[in-house]
Amino acid sequence: MRAALTAAMRAALAVVVATALVLGLLIARSGTTRANPDASLCAPPLPTTTQAAQTPPGRPPGWGARWFPALDSARAGRSLARVAIVGDSVGEGLYASDLTRTSWAAILTATLQEDAGHGGSGFEGMQRSQTFVEGFPRAAFEHYSGTAGNTWVQTGGWRTPQWPHGPAYGALVGTESGSTATIPFTGTRLVLSYVDRGTAWTFSVDGGREQRVTPGDSGGPAHVELTGLPPGSHALHVTADDVDGPWLTGVEGSAQDGVLVDNYSIAGLESGAWNNTDQWRSGELVGGRRAPADLVIYELGGNDALKAVRTVVAATVAGQPAVTSGAWQGTDVGRLVTGPGIGPGTTVTAVDTETGTATLSAAPAATATGELVVTNPDVSARWQRNIQGYLEGLDRHPDGTLVPDLVFVWAPASATPAIEERYEQLKAASRALATSLGAAYIDVQAETQQPWSVWCGLGRAGNENDPTTSGTDGGHPSDAGHRVISDLVLSVVR
Repeated sequence: MRAALTAAMRAALAVVVATALVLGLLIARSGTTRANPDASLCAPPLPTTTQAAQTPPGRPPGWGARWFPALDSARAGRSLARVAIVGDSVGEGLYASDLTRTSWAAILTATLQEDAGHGGSGFEGMQRSQTFVEGFPRAAFEHYSGTAGNTWVQTGGWRTPQWPHGPAYGALVGTESGSTATIPFTGTRLVLSYVDRGTAWTFSVDGGREQRVTPGDSGGPAHVELTGLPPGSHALHVTADDVDGPWLTGVEGSAQDGVLVDNYSIAGLESGAWNNTDQWRSGELVGGRRAPADLVIYELGGNDALKAVRTVVAATVAGQPAVTSGAWQGTDVGRLVTGPGIGPGTTVTAVDTETGTATLSAAPAATATGELVVTNPDVSARWQRNIQGYLEGLDRHPDGTLVPDLVFVWAPASATPAIEERYEQLKAASRALATSLGAAYIDVQAETQQPWSVWCGLGRAGNENDPTTSGTDGGHPSDAGHRVISDLVLSVVR
């Protein structure tokens, strides 16, 4: 029984990985090749009689009260118009052929800056480090690390512990004395964000005088600022003077006027990354009071749906509420369970992770070893709590309304029915919240009036094995898909 169950668990693990990564929004940090939907799911475009012309998403009355004056002021050369993009791997740019040129965020940035002036390179976090990108599927890592400007240039040893260390949610930490990172930026002002911990480190700009930073031990957010730099492009050179330094979260280059886009998107993030439960998860760091934006584009939720459903191989015994598998998690408590012999409405009431046993609210009706689907029924409520926490960090007018204008963006996705059901629940919650806040709402799939199969058939799905071509990725767009998203966002913000 134990040998059979172990084999079944291994088989199910493969199913779990393949199923989870169909949606394509969670990057495996192990570098494992990710499964894609079958190419047969891609379909040619629908007949023209059912394929309505794309129309820009409507802007609610009063939308743009902050953003459009800021954009006009940038055009006139009077001030910066600041944009914050808060997203996951789609916002980060996967699987565009060039993260800095052909992703939807890069196209948005270039278009706005061409229109209203170059306000600087904006925020770029540790997600651009080679160490972080190395966790992408192997072919994607090799492509991006070999494409100029897509990753920082590093020497020596580094690691990227990814727990809450905003504004990049993680940090690039030296593991060897003398390790270096060279980071390009544009602007007359530079802000280096880091965690106030670890050992001393030095930095210089364009080969100039080295400056030493000796961090404290507060463990909180800290930064170093340089002003008065010559306009144009620069190279920041950071050196770890010892092991465990620096804890670099990111850099921001800015000018005095024009459009500045801070992209805080990171592969794998859920809405809980910015839920205001502690100083590192505060929206103040990403478009809020410490880095105030005139426009916030929020693109988090795909991973919430993805992680709300998982498969567990378990052994059930008829009439016994205890279920053994070895893969139960404490977060499974309260979640719905379906599978062989499991009655409707059954939930997990307790989990013992040491023995790998879960207790169900109702005893199974059958003895079996097989896959049980564990689903979070509260995914939309959780997303709403998290987004409300994020919004607490943003500036507000005296009447309580948000100062920055807000846009919600939802990219097309293809996954298992259970995951897609949660994704639709999240989109519905987002649409309702947008209405209540007077925010703009973009459901790319609804706007194009095409199912994911047609999105894929039109070459808009990404390809982790070769980002220069389209593929069948269930969540990440190709260059063509990123272009569609950027066009829709631009139709709202210009």
